[in-house]
Amino acid sequence: MEVTISDLINIKYQLFVLLCFTGDIIHQSPNNLEPQHLKMLLSCLQTSDNPLDRCRILVTLGNAAAFTVNQNLIREFEGIHIIAGLLFDSAPELRVQALNALNNLCMNIQNQEQIKIYVPKVLELIEMSPVNSDLQLGALRLLTNLSVTDKHQHLLKESVTLLLSLLVVSNETLQVQTLKVLVNLSSNPDMMDDIVQAQVRLKR
Repeated sequence: MEVTISDLINIKYQLFVLLCFTGDIIHQSPNNLEPQHLKMLLSCLQTSDNPLDRCRILVTLGNAAAFTVNQNLIREFEGIHIIAGLLFDSAPELRVQALNALNNLCMNIQNQEQIKIYVPKVLELIEMSPVNSDLQLGALRLLTNLSVTDKHQHLLKESVTLLLSLLVVSNETLQVQTLKVLVNLSSNPDMMDDIVQAQVRLKR
């Protein structure tokens, strides 16, 4: 029987999935993952069409991203863009896990330069998702880390009204996370006018 290129690609994918989920990688301690393991997980994330498998991969990558060495490796392997691409997926759980992974990756200053590109999508998730949802919480956590320094705070300039409105309609957990973002922004004198004007608009 003749083996086609398509067959070879399919075999390679099945081997990737097998290796990812036999316990050799997916169940390892995050600080024990080798560079080739991260490469394999990112490859599986791109090729798998199984939402459950992709969620498990994202959880593993997110846990691995708590360590600086892995944060750097994932960036070098173009993993930030691969993970952030799932913010556009239709499955809410995939978007939540992508936000969680990006949140850990965002602890790295160099990674923030790539993650900032996706701020408009993160803000859209906050605005369009159900109130008090895991999506909103995950998005706010990411924005909290991204706004710790004033380097990227200007990206939230047009969204202060949205953030303030969450203080009115959300539960305590979401309010606390929203306040963390607003506290970060309020430390920047250049943002104070936007915060004050947004408060005035909400009171009208």
